[in-house]
Amino acid sequence: MSLNANTTSHRASMVRAFRKGHSIVAAVFCLSLNGTALAQDNTVLFDVTAPGVDKSISIWGLDTAWLSESNVRRGVEFMGKEQVDVIRFSFTGDRPLINGDLETTRQAEFNERMRIVDTYTKQDAALYFNSDTIGIDSYFKDGSGNLRADRWAELIDLTRRKAEDAGRTVLSVAPFNEPDFVTNGYGNVGRLEEIARLFRQDSKYKESFADIRIAGGGTLNNDLALEWYSPLKDLLDEGNTHQLAGGFDTYASFFEYVVANGDIGINDELHNVMEAMVGAEYGMDVGIWWGSAEYARGEFVKASDGTRLGYSENRPNWTAASVYRAPDGKIQAFVGESERQARPTSFQFVSTDRDVFFDGVGPQRTFTVNTTGGSGYQTSSHSNAERVINITWGDDIQPVIKGRYTLVNRQSGKILEVQGGGTGNGSHIQQGTPNYESHQSWLVDRVPRTIGGDWSYFTIKPFNATTKTIDVWNWNLNAGAEVRLYDYLEGINQQWVLEYVEDGYFYIRSRFSGKYLEVANGSTENGARVQLGDGPGGHLQQWRFVKAGALVEFEAPAAPTGLKARANAVSVTLSWEANDENDLSGYSVYRSVATEGPYELIAREVVDTTFIDKGAYEAQAYFYRIKATDGSGNQSEYSDVQSVSPSSGPTLALSLNFEQSLGDGSGNANDAEATHAPAYLDGKVGASSLYFNGVNNFISLPATIADHAQISVACWVYWSGGSDDQRIFEFGDDVESRFYLSPSAAGSGLRFVIENAGKEAQLNATALDTNRWTHLAVVLGETKAQLYVDGSMVDESSSTVSLADISSNLNLVGKNRFNSWSFYRGRLDDFQIHNFALSANEVAAVAGLVSPPVPTGLATTVMDDEIVLSWDSVPGATAYAVRRSESSDGPFVALASNLSSPVFVDTETSGKTKFYYEVAASNDAGSSLYSDVSFASLLSFAEEWRELHFGVTENAGEAADDADPDKDGIINLLERAFAGNPKRKEGDLAPYLDDSVAPLAIVYRRAVSAADLAFRVLESSDLSPEWAVAEGTSEVISEEGGVQWVRFVRRLEADEDLFLRLQVKSE
Repeated sequence: MSLNANTTSHRASMVRAFRKGHSIVAAVFCLSLNGTALAQDNTVLFDVTAPGVDKSISIWGLDTAWLSESNVRRGVEFMGKEQVDVIRFSFTGDRPLINGDLETTRQAEFNERMRIVDTYTKQDAALYFNSDTIGIDSYFKDGSGNLRADRWAELIDLTRRKAEDAGRTVLSVAPFNEPDFVTNGYGNVGRLEEIARLFRQDSKYKESFADIRIAGGGTLNNDLALEWYSPLKDLLDEGNTHQLAGGFDTYASFFEYVVANGDIGINDELHNVMEAMVGAEYGMDVGIWWGSAEYARGEFVKASDGTRLGYSENRPNWTAASVYRAPDGKIQAFVGESERQARPTSFQFVSTDRDVFFDGVGPQRTFTVNTTGGSGYQTSSHSNAERVINITWGDDIQPVIKGRYTLVNRQSGKILEVQGGGTGNGSHIQQGTPNYESHQSWLVDRVPRTIGGDWSYFTIKPFNATTKTIDVWNWNLNAGAEVRLYDYLEGINQQWVLEYVEDGYFYIRSRFSGKYLEVANGSTENGARVQLGDGPGGHLQQWRFVKAGALVEFEAPAAPTGLKARANAVSVTLSWEANDENDLSGYSVYRSVATEGPYELIAREVVDTTFIDKGAYEAQAYFYRIKATDGSGNQSEYSDVQSVSPSSGPTLALSLNFEQSLGDGSGNANDAEATHAPAYLDGKVGASSLYFNGVNNFISLPATIADHAQISVACWVYWSGGSDDQRIFEFGDDVESRFYLSPSAAGSGLRFVIENAGKEAQLNATALDTNRWTHLAVVLGETKAQLYVDGSMVDESSSTVSLADISSNLNLVGKNRFNSWSFYRGRLDDFQIHNFALSANEVAAVAGLVSPPVPTGLATTVMDDEIVLSWDSVPGATAYAVRRSESSDGPFVALASNLSSPVFVDTETSGKTKFYYEVAASNDAGSSLYSDVSFASLLSFAEEWRELHFGVTENAGEAADDADPDKDGIINLLERAFAGNPKRKEGDLAPYLDDSVAPLAIVYRRAVSAADLAFRVLESSDLSPEWAVAEGTSEVISEEGGVQWVRFVRRLEADEDLFLRLQVKSE
């Protein structure tokens, strides 16, 4: 076991880091005296449909100043060979030149660097020269101990010639590396100028260096980079800085300055993806990774060749985050921090245009990532954390992995196990037949963000020995490397990337080598060795994570049946029949806006047979289908498709009564989410209210809850006082586009504000009384805003700021997005949002001061033997009552009461066929009158028609579809289709030719009530038995009394003879 070799490598890097940072502790210590910056939420807004901004970096590279073959191999593995444009290649001045050549040990070091370059990079990868020296040999100094420019130039040129003789192009030279670190001994900027002038003006060098860039700067402290670049900018081609100390402002502005000067901004020693993100934002065009490029860095290299969709930075905390779309369409989020100066920061990624999944979590609009760090410089709290998050949507989404699993190989169907159930170090990992023992299941979890560096990885530990882990044995970087059991030491050879493939299968890649976990030789035999291989290599490298306890089998469940879709005003309710498999784990719900798709996953692991889609809130058609999933991860075929269209009419979109719950009582599933465990106190409406401590708790509402042309927000408020500018609620994406309500604005009273793009409207009233319940309502029409207190309007304003102007994906109750002092202190109860502008009387009803109005819009929908009633939500209603009769004249009998939402399903229909319904609304102030009556029948269209005309429902006798009781040549099916009377001869029911239209045209009647019949016009040129569907156009030319007259037009070609006929069929 060569564990010590890697330990030594890490120790060497720590010594180097200490050496580089030791003498600057005093210089940067002042940074920790400026006060600890509060970790505030930073928002990264992104739109996955937007074109994005080009922030690509032209040249990416890896480093050999830290002379490590492993670093380069690993970096190439994660970046991809084609993405490695340059290698940072060192010239060495700590040994003298001997007879105009490199000293023996330095020639050997040159050879080793070149061997690494030739072995692992593409043929045209160029070199970026830098100085890597532990002290400067006296050969390169004058009698006063100063660096001799001529001999330093000679060393660089000699190294250049050797590199070019080896077949490599030298693209750039940085004569000094971190010259601000005084013990490096380079001297001052004047010495750098001498060297640059030699390369540009001396006949000995200028021709050889004509196409080689010269870089200035390269300082350890980015505050000092300008001092080593600006005086020489006319001689230099590149401005270079590192980020191991200094301020964020100067790091960003340095690149801006270099670009403005027409030069190239570079950081040839990137220590974190944060430095790359910030550099890209402000003009850096060359980035070279220090150490290596692991997964997050490699993915950023690929993604940054695409477009940047979102970006956010926290300058005091030295952190940044971004979202990119790669050239292949993959969308990824990145977060990072300064290696030595970061402070903890929370970044919230916000998808502004649609729900997405973040590493499988979702569908949702937001995802929060926290970084590490602390006060001081390069402390134990600084983890150099960086991470990549995959952002996806569609019909096949990676599952969230966390817990205990059986790992199943896709090719063999066998599972990952420890050989013989071993628990000792060195136990082999192999595949076997599942017998569900503890050595065949694995604990899989994401590494903590404090792991050190990239935390995009997972640990995989055997359940029979949880202190052990899968370990890349002997730190082997090669394909065919063994994996065995070993003590978990947080080693990078013990961490794994999970890359999703499809259908629940992942590639599992080593953080250390980037290689893929596979079954050796693709074997299907028990006991076959599991190892690492080059990839991606197909099914032998793909693994499904089956939750422990579930059987490992591959028989999919049956497709769900009985799917029904019911439209609410701003949501859709789905229901279906339960599958009878005993190993079923749940259902997945898919939605589209077209019957042919594409369909997208909107919910999974649904354990009930109902689901409310709150995302279907617009007045358009939505199409649904579902799948069943078993414990093994097998998915059924899709169910049949169901379609429905919400009305998007006036309704109560959200109702939070806070009865020990954050659930939405409106029936639209617009539940709230809390940042901390919610606390409840005595309420105003009902038993409890939600408590806000004024320090750190608030709730979030769904992103689309305010996505309407008008809304009204109402709630009961019990304010406990405190600082000004607290937020009862605030909706919006940024400080310039939002609307909010404050119980006491600074120097004023109760205030509502809506603002966008520099325009603002305010509504004001006296400050709220403390420690008493007050009812507040804000009504936002399309052009007018109103503020109500205890049911009375206290202010209104006509404003040029429209609700439609506000993009409100972040909808918070109890604080705003930006400031800790905005936390609300007190209680809230009966928080409502209506998707329309309430009238004054409706506001009073919502406040419980008057009884609610009569319900409207009562409608019935028959679903098999059930009748679904729905009606418009009534402002101010706290309960509804439904009555039913079998006659329109009554008597009506109470059927249901105390209904909380405007929906009721009547299941008591056995033995009856026709029903009449009415509904009333009530609140504490009283009850409304009952609504208009709505009729429902369990009979089909055909049965209704037969009962009307023949007094029977059966398709038999003179009531049969093919009977013709009036002997007029038109059978009953056609009588119904044409709205005829089957007991009276009529001469105008049959279709007829329309001579008023030049092409061939027929006109036919169509009964509106015959919705179950299909009408098709057929054509034939010779009256043969085979008639084809005619290609023409149809239009309704008139409608009266439930009858439509439809004209069908078939255009004729020259000399074409054609016959038309009308076909009517029962669907």
